[in-house]
Amino acid sequence: YLPAMNECIALLATFAQQQEANMDKKAGDSTAVFIFTIVSIILCIIYAIVTATIKNKKIIKQITLPLEKIENAAQSLAEGNFDISIGYESEDELGKVCSSLEKSFLVLKNIVEEMEYCFKEWGEGNLSLFPTGKFPGELGKIENYEEELIHKLNDTFHDIRSSVETIDIGSSQFTHVSQELAEGAARQMQ
Repeated sequence: YLPAMNECIALLATFAQQQEANMDKKAGDSTAVFIFTIVSIILCIIYAIVTATIKNKKIIKQITLPLEKIENAAQSLAEGNFDISIGYESEDELGKVCSSLEKSFLVLKNIVEEMEYCFKEWGEGNLSLFPTGKFPGELGKIENYEEELIHKLNDTFHDIRSSVETIDIGSSQFTHVSQELAEGAARQMQ
């Protein structure tokens, strides 16, 4: 039994050494898999950060571009320029704001052009002209004041015309009386 037992012990020792070598190899493989997993996770996190940064820049640009255009348009309006086009079209909230502002600028431009035309005509004596467009909201007060001004100017000029006619009649009578007095005085001197 001893030789067979020694042979079994040798075989078991060889088997144990092989198993130990396999375990060392698998431990090395596990370490490699662990390191690979950690590196992969780090790369995924870096990719997510870079992607989020790029998307954030795009979103910020999508917001700031129309805001810059709105700011430029408001500055132009403040400088008295009504020929303003924001030039941003979109179905989002900023696009709607830009569209509303452009409509407002157009309404203001039309009101200013109409007032300019009316004042020019009034300056040339055409006091029968009234604003043709309707001024929206608070601007309606301007329209009312314009009409009131024209009515008062027409009344004033009518009163002046009546006064001139009365003065003209009085001066004609005065001239006629003066001539008669001069003729009477001339006859008495003869």
